[in-house]
Amino acid sequence: MARAVLALVLMVLFFVAAAGAVVALVLAGKFLFELAAEIHGRGILFIGLAALACFGAAAVVAWSVLPRPDRFEPPGPEISANRQPTLFAELRRVAVATGEAMPAHVYVVNDVNAFVTQRGGIMGLGSRRVMGLGMPLLRTLTVSELRAVIAHEMGHFYGGDTKLGPWIYKTRGAMVRTVVNLSKAGAEAGSIHELIPLMFAAIRAPFLWLAKGFLRVSQAVSRAQEYSADGVAVRTEGAPALINGLKKTHAAALAHRLYLQNEVEPMIERGVLPPVGEGFSRFLGNAEMGKLLDGVVAAELAEGTQDPYDSHPPLRDRIAAAERLTGARRTPDDRPAIELVIEPEQYETELVRSMVDRPLATVSWRDTARHWEATWREQQAKARAALADLTIATLPRGLRELRALARRIHGEAADHVDDDDIRGWAVGAVGAAVALLLGEAGFELVATPGAPHQLVAGDVAIEPFRELSAWWRGETAADALVERFAPLGLADRPLA
Repeated sequence: MARAVLALVLMVLFFVAAAGAVVALVLAGKFLFELAAEIHGRGILFIGLAALACFGAAAVVAWSVLPRPDRFEPPGPEISANRQPTLFAELRRVAVATGEAMPAHVYVVNDVNAFVTQRGGIMGLGSRRVMGLGMPLLRTLTVSELRAVIAHEMGHFYGGDTKLGPWIYKTRGAMVRTVVNLSKAGAEAGSIHELIPLMFAAIRAPFLWLAKGFLRVSQAVSRAQEYSADGVAVRTEGAPALINGLKKTHAAALAHRLYLQNEVEPMIERGVLPPVGEGFSRFLGNAEMGKLLDGVVAAELAEGTQDPYDSHPPLRDRIAAAERLTGARRTPDDRPAIELVIEPEQYETELVRSMVDRPLATVSWRDTARHWEATWREQQAKARAALADLTIATLPRGLRELRALARRIHGEAADHVDDDDIRGWAVGAVGAAVALLLGEAGFELVATPGAPHQLVAGDVAIEPFRELSAWWRGETAADALVERFAPLGLADRPLA
């Protein structure tokens, strides 16, 4: 409450300062114009410019702080109780448990996140309740964990956070606009006279100070609201469900970025789209990816820090706070939360397609193999000159040789990247060539979301990208690749 009051005080102070600045600048401009009328000589030009700068700065400040209506744009497809009765039954159950009304609108989004807000109206007045549920989040959590997440979001309604939020967000936007617009106006006016940017900088300084102070205080309010909403979730759904949900959400946020970058976006570039929801479930279910994500969570719990401008507390602090609370004891419902949604893939596909400005053909994950091969052939064509005289047996081992190889393709740009980037480039370029070499030898590509690309023939399975990476990092012996490929008759075959 104290932080919220302080945020409101800073908000009022900002708008009072803005109004005062506008009045003062107009009066200063008027005074300078009157002064200019009494002066003769070269000084009249500068005083006139200074007067115009005051009027200009007043206009910039007035325009920047003017409240904007909240034009709400749906973040994704809207869902309803008629189409999703099971999911809405869970939403109503949690709403009753928290004593809160149901949101007026519920949308699904392509993010490992859930949120509530009040949108529409002006500065929160005349607004309506909105909830967003991330489809990847539903792929991540169990039903019990999803209930805890929903209870947390309802906790923001319960605590009145969404009523304060629009005022804070609008004020923050006005502050940022004021600082940015004064900077731009000062820079543009610099071509008229070199002293005018200094005048705009002096006018901007108090607004910048207020903006930084408001941001720090309002973000502290946001962190306090997160703890409070966590408390609502613990009291209604229990600490284990919330804590497990927090850990999984933290890991899955990283996993989803990796999944889109490494699995989905390359297919979109080929003009095709595999089942994105199914793929993310398989990505999360991969054992090696699970180990990586467990390590991410462990590192965050051990080393996570807080920045004064963070809107959420560190994961370990939220978990520690939840463990100190007395909560409900409920029998866990370990069903995947995605089972609450009827035909989830249609929403997940719609969300991705809405972000792409061209048609995408539907393919299965099994069919992505041929598109990966087509991508590798394009990569090989670009690197053909550098790879033409190389075989697996003659691959360079050291960084100096790898950098020289990269220079043959990318020129001097190869000299300005670090060692890890050079190794990564080599794994990608040479790995593609080796994968194609194996394909020509009768190996079949198995492309599974979250797993390294594997080429299989009979009982022999080779993962060229991962094996090359381990070799260049010195994790395997110098002759490991030759021993791997020589029995297949491929160690001395040209890579291009």
